[in-house]
Amino acid sequence: MPIVPGRGQPKAQEASGVKGIATGGATLYVTHSPCLDCASVVQAAGIVRVVYDQTYGPPTGVLWLMNAGVKVQRFSIRKEDA
Repeated sequence: MPIVPGRGQPKAQEASGVKGIATGGATLYVTHSPCLDCASVVQAAGIVRVVYDQTYGPPTGVLWLMNAGVKVQRFSIRKEDA
């Protein structure tokens, strides 16, 4: 799954569906935490883990995913590692 910023999660899901790439049980790596709309797309796709670097807006999407049983993890990239 590609790394995509913010609202790119639905686009990545759509692209994977068009190309026949299964997302069930996958981990999604994104630069920003998902909003509520994106979170529902992520959960519906069967993704079981979301890893993000920066917070995007209010934490409603993250909280929704956690309540849905999706593991959500913030991973901060240090500038000296980039």
